Amino acid sequence: MINKKRIVFISKVLVICMLLLSFSITAFAEKDDNDKDKDIRSSTTSTRQPADISELEMFLTEPTIEMNRAVSLTVKTPCDAQYINAHSSWMYDSNRAVEAADDYLYPLYGVDFYTISQVSFTSTTNPSTTLSNLYNTYNTHANMIMGFVGRNTGSYANLFGMAYVNRNTMLIRDWNLGENKLTILHEASHCWGNTNDDCGTTNCIMDYGTTASSPYFYCTSCKSKTNFPK
Repeated sequence: MINKKRIVFISKVLVICMLLLSFSITAFAEKDDNDKDKDIRSSTTSTRQPADISELEMFLTEPTIEMNRAVSLTVKTPCDAQYINAHSSWMYDSNRAVEAADDYLYPLYGVDFYTISQVSFTSTTNPSTTLSNLYNTYNTHANMIMGFVGRNTGSYANLFGMAYVNRNTMLIRDWNLGENKLTILHEASHCWGNTNDDCGTTNCIMDYGTTASSPYFYCTSCKSKTNFPK
């Protein structure tokens, strides 16, 4: 009699356990399915939608065109004693101005300046003579000569820069990074054939009234007269 009761009790316990286990498995499966569904929806809503055709064309073609037309120009940047004395990191500062001009030119015209030489030189009190000396001394094994001059009195007092038309040499009278960058852009245009000077177009890089704080650009006339390297 006792054994039968135990058997019945154990049987009931087993049945209850089986029911509980069955219920748990069902609940777990439903929860798992719901969680999967949430992950899919989350992934779908957070995925960026495909760009339209025009956006894809811009993305695929513009970098290719830019890289195909990019031209690397080697640059020498001689710096006079006055410039060196005014800049504790004169090599870094002169190259920084070159790279700042490069940052403007590269996206628009594919011109990439690459500094290969930074030396000290002796400037004279006459800017024209200094420019001539730069050309005669450094005009070998480089595409561009950019001489940085720290003199700021006499003939240099109101000077920003000077360059030869259709030659590769320019003089940059040191003011600050922004103005030095603008001077390089202005004088480079002369080096590449542009005879326009003080062109009269507001904010044109070639106009004397344009400053580093202006939203400057090459006007249509100056752009057409500048033989950007290709």
